[in-house]
This record gives sequence, structure tokens and C-alpha cells, in this order.
Amino acid sequence: EINRAAVQIAHKAAEGKNVLVAGGLSTTWVYDPANPLCSDHVRTLMDRQIEVQLDEGVDFFIAETFYYLGEAQIALEQVKKTGLPVMVTMLPRISLRRYTTTAAVKSARSSLSVF
Repeated sequence: EINRAAVQIAHKAAEGKNVLVAGGLSTTWVYDPANPLCSDHVRTLMDRQIEVQLDEGVDFFIAETFYYLGEAQIALEQVKKTGLPVMVTMLPRISLRRYTTTAAVKSARSSLSVF
């Protein structure tokens, strides 16, 4: 219900203005890169958030503050299904331990074909 309320408040604030309303996704706190079984649960959590925000009429999504590349990729995959634009951000200090920034971007590019 927080996501629904946030989008409703954003629409109310945007009334009469030529602005877009963003939906938001962030880390789920349940993603574990060492446990491949958690990915389905993360997808379900994100899909619920996406559905509510779509129902309220967002124009695009911001998926932000992900610690793990895998969770950021899941968010991107799920939002891509909506056909809406998406921006994804990460916190490199934790999320890219195994990757350089360049390697992380190449991984996202090759697995998701979005760049």
C-alpha cells in the first residue's frame, strides 16, 4: 500500500503540470547471490510492486540502490516486461565486489540487451 499511496501523492502533486510520475523499486533485502533459489522470490516481490504502481499510472520506473548486480538485473528484467522506460542504479562499494564497473555494465548489457 505504500507504493500505491506514493504514486497517488505524486499524481496529486503533478496535477496541472507537464511532468512524469516515476514508479520506484529498490533492494528487497532478501536477495542472496549465493542462493539461486531466492531469485524467484525477489521476482515475485518486485512484480507485486510493479503491478500496483502500473495500476496507479506511472510513466517510468527508477530501480535504485541495489547492492548486487543480480538483483539489479532482476529488477531490470521485470520492469522491461512493462514496456516502460527504466533507470537502474547500484552501490558499487558492495554490489561490484567481484566486478569492475566496466565488467558489471558488460554483464548487464550481454544478459539483458538493453544498452
